[in-house]
Amino acid sequence: MTGFGSATYEDAQLSIVAEVKSLNSKFFEMSVRLPKNFSTEKELFLRQQIADKLERGKINFVLDVQFKNNQPKLQLNAPIAKFYVQAIQ
Repeated sequence: MTGFGSATYEDAQLSIVAEVKSLNSKFFEMSVRLPKNFSTEKELFLRQQIADKLERGKINFVLDVQFKNNQPKLQLNAPIAKFYVQAIQ
């Protein structure tokens, strides 16, 4: 039950790499590493999907998501900014 798998997806906006490593083990043990901006719900969903397919072993799952446009899309909330400026003065 020792193995390694990797998959890559790439388009004009992002690049995704998923890796799964497994080692033979008597019990089921899983480690999941996701990008920081992923919610806990997404992590729990992925853990459940992996656990449904595997019965035992030491599993290491890594998901890396890279956005190709390095500049995040930020939008100023003008009313809130104005409120804070007035509160500081």
